[in-house]
Amino acid sequence: AEAEYAAAVAELSVAKLNLERTRLSLPFDGVVVSKNVDQGQFVGNGSRLATVFGTDVVEVRVPLDSRELAWFDVPSGRSGQGAAAEVSTTFGGTRSTWHGRVTRMEAQVDQTSRMVHVVIEVARPYETSENRPALLPGSFVDVRIEGRTLHEVVAVPRHAIHEGGRVWVFDDGTLGVREIEIVREDRQQTVISAGLDDGDLVIVSALDAVTDGMIIRRADVGAGGSS
Repeated sequence: AEAEYAAAVAELSVAKLNLERTRLSLPFDGVVVSKNVDQGQFVGNGSRLATVFGTDVVEVRVPLDSRELAWFDVPSGRSGQGAAAEVSTTFGGTRSTWHGRVTRMEAQVDQTSRMVHVVIEVARPYETSENRPALLPGSFVDVRIEGRTLHEVVAVPRHAIHEGGRVWVFDDGTLGVREIEIVREDRQQTVISAGLDDGDLVIVSALDAVTDGMIIRRADVGAGGSS
């Protein structure tokens, strides 16, 4: 009888331990996105029970050309602070914006696109207000990263740059061809660091048969010319 009693006590202890192990806890505050088991179901080691997103921060992966990394700050290791960023999206017909910061660069280049991914963290993405919903994982967003400031440069439309790194300028009734130094280009504009003087009028119109010194007329001065 004493042996049976001791065995029953041991079984009870095991049952209590097993029951305690059915209680799940996480080391962070989160939102349950999906669950894969129901009450009373048997699960084995390594079984996926649920998917939970943390509510402290959300990470936004941004694919960039590696050349873009030279224009903003990316933390190296545990030192330094990354560039500030804005993340925005349209949800329910309303445009909403969150402030974040670049925290790291992923350790490999995408083998298909050859792009480098940087990660932007946005704090408290699930905090809502009357004017802004939660920033939900899986959303498509637009990202603006604060870049470095360039001094003594000028931006001109990209189509105003001609072969060989030249621009055309209106020089007192004639066309002048200027050699320039380009520090940055994007889809809309080109940033020039040298080759232009204060007051230069850059020609952005398309002209045929251009020669240095040819006579031209500004369109806003008289009819028949183009600049």
